[in-house]
Amino acid sequence: MFISYNEEQPQPWPFIAAKSKVLFSAGIHGNEPAGSECTLRFVEAIARKPENYKDIALDIIPLINPWGWIHDIRFNPAGIDINRDFATLNSQEAKIIRQALGADQYNMMFDLHEDPGTKGFYIYQYGLEDRQVGEQIVAAIQDMRYPVEQDVKMVFLKTQNGIIDAPMWGLKYMQLTGQLSIANYNRLYHSSHVFTVDTPTSLPFEDRLIMQRTAVDMLVDYYTK
Repeated sequence: MFISYNEEQPQPWPFIAAKSKVLFSAGIHGNEPAGSECTLRFVEAIARKPENYKDIALDIIPLINPWGWIHDIRFNPAGIDINRDFATLNSQEAKIIRQALGADQYNMMFDLHEDPGTKGFYIYQYGLEDRQVGEQIVAAIQDMRYPVEQDVKMVFLKTQNGIIDAPMWGLKYMQLTGQLSIANYNRLYHSSHVFTVDTPTSLPFEDRLIMQRTAVDMLVDYYTK
């Protein structure tokens, strides 16, 4: 149900069937704070102008790893990297998310991250041949004079002008090795359009938020029209 908030007397709207369904998450690594802040500001934007999102059902997980966020570390209290745990389910956090998602299907899913080892923005796309939206996002980031990462290497993957293409066989390989991320898991089971957005922690916090919000808005717009 969509809820319309009024300061004097909140009134629920009647149920409206959404045309699109979007899932996005952040804060799976506690030392990557911009994503969680970006999700909260996005919720504030929805509250200010709910009519802009009236045809979209949004499932938002703003902070997957609150303990790591409090202590500014990547892992959960058991020392588990939650973003490598969606095959083995050793962490309570991954178990809860998998249970909550159930069999739901989404038009699009994205996960917000940060990278302390890079100097520029980059984005993963999973099992997609179409690079159009990724290229549009990278171009928008460059137009704002922010750096785009050209030299990230992840196992057998690397950036090409700020985009990392992760093939489906790679996702299945990660599943077999017990290193499945939340984005990998969602691409395999919940959506055919999945992205991971990464910003460099070396840049000022507000600049990282601008980059993440730009990617969020463009992804939502592209996949909900």
